[in-house]
Amino acid sequence: MWIIVGMNLLGNIKLHDNVDGINRHANYRHFGSAMLLQLRMLSLEEWNAVMHDAMELEECILVKQDVTVTANGEQRAFEAGQFLDPVDDGAFISQMSWRVYVSGVNG
Repeated sequence: MWIIVGMNLLGNIKLHDNVDGINRHANYRHFGSAMLLQLRMLSLEEWNAVMHDAMELEECILVKQDVTVTANGEQRAFEAGQFLDPVDDGAFISQMSWRVYVSGVNG
C-alpha cells in the first residue's frame, strides 16, 4: 500500500545523477523501482538521502497536457502532470507551446 502512496506523491520528483537518494535506479515512477526503493528505506539504507531529495524545492515546470517534443535531434514524450527541470529539460521546454506548461511551480 505504501508503495502506491509513494508513487502518487513522489512519482514526479526530479531524478538526480548521484548514487544516493532518488535517481534513475531508485525512484517512485514505476512499481518495481518503487518497491525496491521502499525496501531500501525500510532497511534504513540511505533513507536520509531519499528524504532530502524529496524535500528539494526548486522552480519546476508542470506539463498540463500530453505532448511530444523534439529538441537537438532527440524526441521525448511528456505526460500531463509531469514536472520538468528548467536546467535539465530546458531545450525541450523552449520547443513547447506556452499553453502546454505552467512555470514557477514549486515541486
